[in-house]
Amino acid sequence: MRHDKLHQRLRPFRFRVRTVLSWRYAAIGGALGAAAALLADLGDWRGAWTVEPLMLIGFVLAGIALGAAFAVWRPLPTEAVAQLIDRRAELKDRVTTALLCGENPFLEPLHEDALAHLVLVRPSQLFRFRLTAWHGAMALLIVALLVSRFLPQLPLPFIASLRQDRKEAKKMVDQVRRVLKPVTERVREPEASRLEKRIAKY
Repeated sequence: MRHDKLHQRLRPFRFRVRTVLSWRYAAIGGALGAAAALLADLGDWRGAWTVEPLMLIGFVLAGIALGAAFAVWRPLPTEAVAQLIDRRAELKDRVTTALLCGENPFLEPLHEDALAHLVLVRPSQLFRFRLTAWHGAMALLIVALLVSRFLPQLPLPFIASLRQDRKEAKKMVDQVRRVLKPVTERVREPEASRLEKRIAKY
């Protein structure tokens, strides 16, 4: 009976631990998702592929969701929660001992002592939401992603010049392709000379 009461008293602490873990793992997933979105946007900037803004948002949101889901579904033994409570509340292993102790004459007093000390602490006191390095990394990566995405659209002189250079380079590539197209088609024909085939290779 006392053992059931102890488990029941530990439920709010377990819920709080999972919530804090979700907060932290969501930041880890969000940072990884933002890093993937930034790489995808840089590839779009270089012309390797095309990425829509919704896809970039999806990378970040998917990372946050996966991180939170991992925190929710990962194993969280009651014994581990008891150890965290004892360490943070400085209860000198009272809760852990009462939870793991088998049947003996001291079991009842141990449970009473653990329950009496648990009443004095709240889950929010022991397990608080804190900003970690992962939260900072996620914020910085999102800012970098926004800069990467919207900087080309700003009316800055060097951006306009770069954009013009890229347009001219693209035009030159298209012109070269148009010039070489008849040559490459000619090479495929059986009557093509050896000189034409050599030119096509270059």
